[in-house]
Amino acid sequence: MKVIDFFKQLFRDRFFPKVIFFSALLLVLIGELFVFSSTFFETKAFFYKQTFWILVGLTIFIIIQTIDFRYLYLLALPLYIISIILLILVLFLGDNISGARRWFSIAGFGLQPSEFAKISTVLMLAYYLEKLKRPFETFKHISIAFLIPAIPALLILKEPDLGTTILFALFTLVMLYYSGIRFIVLVFFILPLINIICTFNIVAWFFFAILLFYLLFISKFQLRTVIFLFVLNIVISIATPVIWNHLHDYQKERILVFLDPNKYKLGAGYHIIQSKVSIGSGGFWGKGILKGTQKKLKFIPEKHTDFIFSVIGEEVGFVGSVFVLLVYFIFFWYSIKLVSETKNKFNQLVLIGFISIIFFQMFINIGMTLGIMPITGIPLPFISYGGSSMLTNFFILGIIVNIGRNRYEY
Repeated sequence: MKVIDFFKQLFRDRFFPKVIFFSALLLVLIGELFVFSSTFFETKAFFYKQTFWILVGLTIFIIIQTIDFRYLYLLALPLYIISIILLILVLFLGDNISGARRWFSIAGFGLQPSEFAKISTVLMLAYYLEKLKRPFETFKHISIAFLIPAIPALLILKEPDLGTTILFALFTLVMLYYSGIRFIVLVFFILPLINIICTFNIVAWFFFAILLFYLLFISKFQLRTVIFLFVLNIVISIATPVIWNHLHDYQKERILVFLDPNKYKLGAGYHIIQSKVSIGSGGFWGKGILKGTQKKLKFIPEKHTDFIFSVIGEEVGFVGSVFVLLVYFIFFWYSIKLVSETKNKFNQLVLIGFISIIFFQMFINIGMTLGIMPITGIPLPFISYGGSSMLTNFFILGIIVNIGRNRYEY
């Protein structure tokens, strides 16, 4: 009864962002339905565990609503330090699953420190950017801003978890751009990725070098910054072939499969091909809940986690898939609107960071099932099965709602 009374009191708050909360809750219920459907003919364990994690997530959401939102600012550094410690510990004490150390096993449940690191890194980066009080351009400030997410990202890459590492880079760029950093500065931090791609073709790298010299010329950076960026890109060009040779075979396969899945259709490309077949077979209306044949015959890999959108596409078709995307759109639309209404700069940056995490996870996961993005193992937020992911989503939702309720306070 106390929980019901709490939610009644919460809903009476005229600043409570109801649309954001209920759109996220609807996504959670959709996830429950398709976790049940995708594993119905094998085991009910995943459904029961997901239900447990949702209840724990709701508990976390309630707890966050009782916390003064201003404590987020004070907790940023301690939480960041704790997350770094956990990321180091998991490399030595975590479960070794197929050569990767990403999880701690606690009472039969797997917990991923990298999920907690997403939250703490957003808070820490927002804390640092807010302290500057102004757009920053100095080499020192920019370096620190990139170092904050780089430390946990490199530890996560060591696990290895390439998908989450990429996610860190994406939400960092969005937060920095929102904080007022010049666009050309961000371009120079995106250039290394283009450099890596061009390194494998001498002609492409020649044109990249011309572009690099031109951008350095028009950038109006200090001389030492120009020299640093030039040396950095040369080092990347030399190091890329070496790093490629040291990648795990499955990481190389994912990149190659993304470029040409049909060439590996009997191997690593099988996942992407079967996912697209599953979505396409659903047609306009879908085959119906529990009636997906691709899922039932186990053609879809990881159907309750990474490829759950394939099950959605097969069982409820184009209409159902568009409905899920529409719910996500509503969530993002009102969340972004909330950013514009929030008066506190730190809270704005936190919102931007968390919205970016949810958006890029959704975009990468759905893109992966459609074959337009490489397989990265990133779950579909609020929908995919997974304890760590679900708790992180509810934590993020709790903070978004908490800030939303106090958006007019400085």
